[in-house]
Amino acid sequence: MPNRAVDCSCPESMLLAVLDNLPGNQQLLACVRCGHVELSDALVNEPHPGDVQLLGYAWIEMSEAIRDWAGSWPRFAMIAEKRVYLSAQCLFETTAELSAAIEKAEADQSGLELRERLLPLGVPMAPSPESLPEALSGFSEIWDALQWDDQTPIEVVLAAANRFHGPRRLARNFLAGLPDLSARAAVLLQDSEEEARSWGRYLVKEFALSGEAVLTPIRGRLRQLADNSTSEMYEIYALLREMGSEATGARPEVEAAIERVAKSDYYMHQDLVKLLAKWQSPG
Repeated sequence: MPNRAVDCSCPESMLLAVLDNLPGNQQLLACVRCGHVELSDALVNEPHPGDVQLLGYAWIEMSEAIRDWAGSWPRFAMIAEKRVYLSAQCLFETTAELSAAIEKAEADQSGLELRERLLPLGVPMAPSPESLPEALSGFSEIWDALQWDDQTPIEVVLAAANRFHGPRRLARNFLAGLPDLSARAAVLLQDSEEEARSWGRYLVKEFALSGEAVLTPIRGRLRQLADNSTSEMYEIYALLREMGSEATGARPEVEAAIERVAKSDYYMHQDLVKLLAKWQSPG
C-alpha cells in the first residue's frame, strides 16, 4: 500500500491540492516540482474515538485524458484559512520558490472573487472527458458554472449554490450580481414545490434580504403549515430568527403556529416561544 498520496519522489512540501476539496478522504494533489498529478483516497483506522491513524493511500486510476484535464486546473495553498491559487503551468525547484510565488499570488488575488482568480490562471478549454471519476464530478460542475451567463436559468445556479461541493462559491457570487433579488426570492417563496421555496429561503438568508416583498410570502406559508412534519416550519422559524427585528411583522403567524404545535411538537413549540419572547424583549 503506498504511503504517499502522489507517486513521485519530490518533497511532500511541494504537493498542493488541485482546485477544490473532494468528498471524504479523497484528494487530487499535484506536485509543483515535477508536475505529477494523483487522485488518491487516504485509508485510515480509528481504533478509538478521535484516534485517527493513517494506514496509507489508494491511488485511483485515471486515464491520461482525465489526468490531463483534471491536472490543468489551478492548484491552491491555504493562507490564513483562505485559498491562494497558482497556475498549473507553475513549477518550482525549491520550497522557497514556492513560498515566494504563493506570497505574490496572495497579494495579487486579494479582494477577487473565485471566477476572477481562476480564469487568469488558466482552466480547461473543454468540458470534462467521459468516465470522469465520481470524486471529480464537482470539477465538471465548476467548469459548467464558469460558462454561466445572463441566459442561465436561476434554478440552475440555485441548485449549485445549495450543494456542498462543486460550484457553490461561484453560484453565490453569480447570484450576488443579479438584479431584483428580493423579487426573485418572493416568487420562489410562493412556489408550490418545497425545493423552490428552500431556494427562496436561501436567498433571503444568504443576502440578508428583508422587507414586505419577502416577509409576506414567508408569513403566508407559515399560516398554511399545520405542523413541522416536513421540517419546513423549522426552516421558516430559523429564517425568521436570522432576520431578527426585520421579521417581527410575522408575529401573528408565529403566535398561531405556537398554538397549532403546542400538543404535537414540544421542541418546535419551544423554539417558536423563544423566538416570540426575543421579539417582545429585544436585546
